[in-house]
Amino acid sequence: MENICKLRSIIEILDSAGIKWWIDHGTLLGIVREARLLPWDDDIDISIFKSDLEIACKALEGSRYKLSSHIIKTDRNVKVLSYAKKAKPVDICAYERYDDYYCKKLIEFPRGRELLAGFLRRAAWRRCRAIERWFRKIDRNLQYKGGFRNHLRQPLAARYLNRVTRLREKAGIVHSSMVPVGFFIKFDTFTWRGLHLNVPYNPESYLCFRYGDDWHTPQSKWKWWRDDISIAR
Repeated sequence: MENICKLRSIIEILDSAGIKWWIDHGTLLGIVREARLLPWDDDIDISIFKSDLEIACKALEGSRYKLSSHIIKTDRNVKVLSYAKKAKPVDICAYERYDDYYCKKLIEFPRGRELLAGFLRRAAWRRCRAIERWFRKIDRNLQYKGGFRNHLRQPLAARYLNRVTRLREKAGIVHSSMVPVGFFIKFDTFTWRGLHLNVPYNPESYLCFRYGDDWHTPQSKWKWWRDDISIAR
């Protein structure tokens, strides 16, 4: 229920800011196929256009206390990380148009042994993740403590949290998800749990494009960086 309330609040903020948004990736798959958020999916996926990224970030930062969340911006997305540990993060990722496709960047944890300086990249990723958790704890505690001094300190903690996140992503592996323009020229509406959600045009065809003809069948070993058909290879 907390995840649904968070999703409702975020789309209300985006609507108020005049931003076109839609449900994407595993969140769309779970809602269309199983009428739920997939329990094994790590986050809630919302997509926007790149031209709206800065506006979305400012709108969400202005509502961070209402959302009780960290707001982290990178060059490719805005992340809403709830103070509640059990709540799923919300990843608002931006698409940019290139000719007949929309493209967005996705970052993979550096797992492969064949990577150049693979050990160093993995170590840097893990170290940055540990520092991120530390700054998230500081940011959360400053909010709960309140007071004038803590009110001044909190933006500093949030700024360093953003910097560490950007640094961590530089150690990751960048993938490009390429989607034909036709899916995002107009959008359908899907009603779920009382929410009227924007979804790509003809969502079943979109899921087939991204997950394959067998998207109706859960795949326990499915990995986005390996199996997502939209990833440019």
